Amino acid sequence: MTKTTTQLVRPVRSPNAAGDALDPADHPALRALFGDDEAVRRRFVTEASTVLLPGGHLLFSQGDPADCLYLVLHGRLQVFRTVGGRERADTEIGTGELCGTRALVMGGTRTGSVRAMRDSELLELSRDDFDRLVGQHPHAMMQLARGMATQLAEADREHDARGQILTIAVVPNRVSPHLRGFVEQLASSLADFGPTLRLDAAGLDARLGLGTAAMSFGEGGRSSITRWLHAQEALHRFVIYEADDTLTPWSRRCIRQADRVLLVAERSSDPEPGEVEAYLQDDHGGTSLTAGRELVLLEPDGGGQERPVEPWLSHRRVLGHHFVDPERRADVSRLARFLAGRAVGLVLSGGGARCCAHVGVLRALREAGVPIDLVGGTSGGAIFGAQVALGWSPQEMLERSDEALNQRGSLWDLSLPVHGLIEGRRFKDMLKHLFGGYRIEDLRTPFFCVSTNLSRGDLAVHRSGSLSRWVRASMSVPGLGPPLFDDGEVYVDGSVLNNLPIDIMRELSHGPIVASTVGVHEGPRAAKGVDSVPTAMGQIRRRLLRQEDTDHAPGIIDVLFGAAMISGVRASRAFEPMADLVLRPDVASFGQLDFSALRELEAIGYRAAVEALDAFDGLGALRGD
Repeated sequence: MTKTTTQLVRPVRSPNAAGDALDPADHPALRALFGDDEAVRRRFVTEASTVLLPGGHLLFSQGDPADCLYLVLHGRLQVFRTVGGRERADTEIGTGELCGTRALVMGGTRTGSVRAMRDSELLELSRDDFDRLVGQHPHAMMQLARGMATQLAEADREHDARGQILTIAVVPNRVSPHLRGFVEQLASSLADFGPTLRLDAAGLDARLGLGTAAMSFGEGGRSSITRWLHAQEALHRFVIYEADDTLTPWSRRCIRQADRVLLVAERSSDPEPGEVEAYLQDDHGGTSLTAGRELVLLEPDGGGQERPVEPWLSHRRVLGHHFVDPERRADVSRLARFLAGRAVGLVLSGGGARCCAHVGVLRALREAGVPIDLVGGTSGGAIFGAQVALGWSPQEMLERSDEALNQRGSLWDLSLPVHGLIEGRRFKDMLKHLFGGYRIEDLRTPFFCVSTNLSRGDLAVHRSGSLSRWVRASMSVPGLGPPLFDDGEVYVDGSVLNNLPIDIMRELSHGPIVASTVGVHEGPRAAKGVDSVPTAMGQIRRRLLRQEDTDHAPGIIDVLFGAAMISGVRASRAFEPMADLVLRPDVASFGQLDFSALRELEAIGYRAAVEALDAFDGLGALRGD
């Protein structure tokens, strides 16, 4: 009997081993598929070949002939399609599930590609063998159909769970005296979310015999290591695979098994990739399309913070980066929350001076024990979000903001209205004074702000670059101040398109989201009966004589702010259901530029947040209880 072997890589194929400790026909995957029908189970095993597929490697490609079906005995596969030259992940196939059945039954070619997400063991049944099985056992087709139907019915229910990180490979850039302590702390922190196994080469040898970790995948046709590792993944919420600092067979196995790869290095060391990471960057590890990579920079005793992170990021393709003092539990716990999908994101809206209420919201969250793991904001929310990312306490935020916005003098450097009513130089200097030379990527708490790119007509998300510069772009109200120009493109206030970027936060994190909004849904109003703009002299006379403002009409500042925010406030309403908790301090009675009321606004935000948190059923989940 000739088995199909036309794969892009060469999976290890072998007949089913008669001396296996477990009778292949009694495998749980086969029992789940065919129940007590031993004759069908044994016929399936007899006709099928065993396939050992290394993690990250293709089983078949979109457009290949649909000439085999597969049953996953151990491991996990990813189905993806290539559309317009770009890959799009469709679903995952786990232990006990079928792969390729529909295409085999219907004929033709594969409608998608399949790769192993970790080292996997499969049973492969060719079309001829399938036809023979169904011919001799017609009822087997009905059982296969039921298995397919069950698999499809459970796909949606299990979708979110399958997106979880289960296996983590810790890949050292070079030898580090702090690595072992970091991994111990990480395992301890992850254990807060469920049973966690930490496994290195010595640990595998201790469990399965000396020299096991040194075996290459499929060596001698063996799959016992794959089966044992799969069993551990079924028993634990997390498995941490601690790779060697050199490119050993164990390091390769750790990478192939990973849902997420942590590239760990001392921040003060050479940023050039080490041996194992260089292997990853060349895509020899096969994980570039299955396991996301994140950079962890160790800062023992806070050392190395003065060195910019950009040289590290320029050498790598990573989803994100983290600064961790391995002796500081709070740092490691934050990383663990990211890996567990429990990192808390804080989103702050725009709204001019009313955004001072966000400081009170932060104070209430801290008192309630809610960690802030990443923060983003628009316009005024960007300036306060940046302060959160810098690690300032609410009291420090109040003092520094009061000094920057009130005590340093007026920000109103009036100008000829060519680019805006104000020149914007004082505003620019204020932000530089407040944030110095910080860059967004150097902040210990991940931060983003958004602005509106007028040149392209879309929202710009800023996660790197000068902190003061991009906060300024996010706060540049069209017509009030000058826009920001960058590489020929024009940027203005992010509130024009999105006043509360919860959607951006959701793209960056799967954890809980808390949003604080001071965006007023109703814009400025004129006094009833006013149908024209009062004359300038009339308004001056009324103010000098302190007469009642009976013919009030909104001024240019109110109109500019209202016009800038109306679309963004409306758009942000659609994103609010994405947040777990939305806080709404009532600050509508305050003006957009009433920064002198900073402390009063902070107090309003604090009271509103305390009341909302007291009534919120999910507070324990936010705190990680």
